[in-house]
Amino acid sequence: MKNNPAGLKKEGIRVYTAFEPLSFRRRSFHEVARFEDTYEWEHSEEFVKGLKERGFNLLVTTFSKGHGITAEAEERENTRKMVRLCHEHGIYAGGYIRYSTFIPETFKLDDPGCVERMAAVGTKGPTHYFDQYWRYVPCPSSKDYLDYLDKLIGIGVGDIGLDCLHVDGMDLLYEPYACHCPKCLAGFRSWLKERYPTPQAQKERLGFAPVDHVEIPEVISVQELVTMRGPVIADPVAQEWMFFRCHLLARIWKFIVNAAHSRNPDCYVQGNVSFCPNVNPFWVGAKDMSLIETAGNEGFFTEEGMPPDYFPDGRLHGHFETFKKLRRLGFQTFTYSIETEEEKLKRTVAHQLAFNLDIAGVFSTGGRPAKDKWALTVPEYMAFHRDRRDLFGGTVQAHDVAVYYSERNCALNSGTPLAAQSLARDVMMLGHIPFGYLMSGHRKEMGEFRAMVLPEVESIGDAEAEDIAAYVRAGGGLLVLGANTGRYDECRRLRRQNAFASGLGVGWDESSSAFSARVGKGRVAFLPQLRSPEGSPEELVQADLAANKGNYLILYTEKWRMPVNAAEMLQLLEWAAGGYRFGVLVPNAVAVEFVWQPDEKRHLIHLVNHDLARDVGPFEIQCHFPVRSACAFTPDGEPPKASLNEGSGVIQINGFHRYLIVAVS
Repeated sequence: MKNNPAGLKKEGIRVYTAFEPLSFRRRSFHEVARFEDTYEWEHSEEFVKGLKERGFNLLVTTFSKGHGITAEAEERENTRKMVRLCHEHGIYAGGYIRYSTFIPETFKLDDPGCVERMAAVGTKGPTHYFDQYWRYVPCPSSKDYLDYLDKLIGIGVGDIGLDCLHVDGMDLLYEPYACHCPKCLAGFRSWLKERYPTPQAQKERLGFAPVDHVEIPEVISVQELVTMRGPVIADPVAQEWMFFRCHLLARIWKFIVNAAHSRNPDCYVQGNVSFCPNVNPFWVGAKDMSLIETAGNEGFFTEEGMPPDYFPDGRLHGHFETFKKLRRLGFQTFTYSIETEEEKLKRTVAHQLAFNLDIAGVFSTGGRPAKDKWALTVPEYMAFHRDRRDLFGGTVQAHDVAVYYSERNCALNSGTPLAAQSLARDVMMLGHIPFGYLMSGHRKEMGEFRAMVLPEVESIGDAEAEDIAAYVRAGGGLLVLGANTGRYDECRRLRRQNAFASGLGVGWDESSSAFSARVGKGRVAFLPQLRSPEGSPEELVQADLAANKGNYLILYTEKWRMPVNAAEMLQLLEWAAGGYRFGVLVPNAVAVEFVWQPDEKRHLIHLVNHDLARDVGPFEIQCHFPVRSACAFTPDGEPPKASLNEGSGVIQINGFHRYLIVAVS
């Protein structure tokens, strides 16, 4: 088989992982079990044949856990063997490496001074990987460590012939574990000088000049930001330190991607950046998607919580936000599809097929022995994804509404902006709105949407605000959620006047009630706030701060119930958008996604029933454009009939079990 990720993308991805080396299993998995037997089986031809029979087309196997090149020589021969076996049986072979840890106990066989030259130094000395004292975290400014990674990737991609490189741990640890070594300090000072080259610019941004002797904001970090007693990061030096670390991670990620592609331009590179919509992405992990997305990789991996689920009180869980964001940017998202019950696994795989970009998920035993060896799979879903390429290939999102997502805004305040965004997402999922996300760096694409939602986008630059106002004046719709929207500049400094006041000709403050207004050719609607039964976004944040008891802020969005004023938001949004292409009348437990196939000139509507207790009965889809035909497809046996009334544009379907695709031409 030729190493060709283009072929992998064309086929769609069905991946199984077995990437933990035997040494790691022995040391880290404390159950009484025969890991040796599992490991031997996962490196056998029987295992590869089983993958093929079950519909998998990619295996991510062991390659490197950071023990060092000499110490892992024997392990690499097993990797080489698995690549050969996979290719013989028509499966792509990927290899696991990790950026964020190395293991000096054996790494010193190659480099006795590795700790002194490569290890991150936090406030308490060299940084270890949490409770695993034997795993060290590398300094993000270490050229020596990057040289090691380059050599390692050369072996894996160039010599062994890996088709895919799975890079785990693509983030930087937060304070007080972040590296404060002399190299990072010097880099930080240079960063400040480059961004603010004159004393006047330094004083305007930081309040002082020069920056030659600035220190990493250790006191601020340890006392305030680690404990996150307040979600706002106001100190400009702390803000810049956060942005600098994002710059370091993006540079490292681009280096890794280039190291793989320079050996084989067709190598499929994906990294575990572990997106979590309920935390500050800049502070927790140094992740700025506007920087990371430019590296040239093919996909990402995430290990966030919120697996698909439904609760009687109306909560609908899933990776909706991450899938929608990354799919908009053209990335496939690897995340685990692991359940021990068949119907739950069907729901998980359906959730992936509907919202992800042509990937059925990641199956794994996690290196631990499983019942009958294999993790649970759903063969009919795997076959459906493999055989019905006409339903999954060549698609783009078909969204009428975009949530305007500014990571910088959420970085400077990871409280109410994240809360408002989460509540708005849940309302739109409940209302089956054709919505997605527009990253602030892609605002030239605003014209593709009928309306945009601004959920507490309080920190915004002048150029951003003017672009959004121009979009509205030209005919776009805008739903503003929260009186703080537009109140601060891009550094979260209070403005004299709201950023949107002049551009839109309408304004809002704490005393404003909900309203709607025509602006130029467009529409602006305002809602002071979404309110959960547990309270306002601010009250939800304060409750979660108290629950965190001193840990960095995580919003427990999975516990929040649907806003009591959801109907009002949906009404204002529909007015701002001037209506939608589709109206889907299904129960709240059904999640709906909308895509378009340009070559086929048809829409595909994916429906996933998250309620395990009951099937979906007869329902309707209202199409607000001319429709010639409609047809339904499902992996759950015989597909239901789709009856089209061409005159009204109404499609009637007599129900489904777990997963349904409706093709509309």
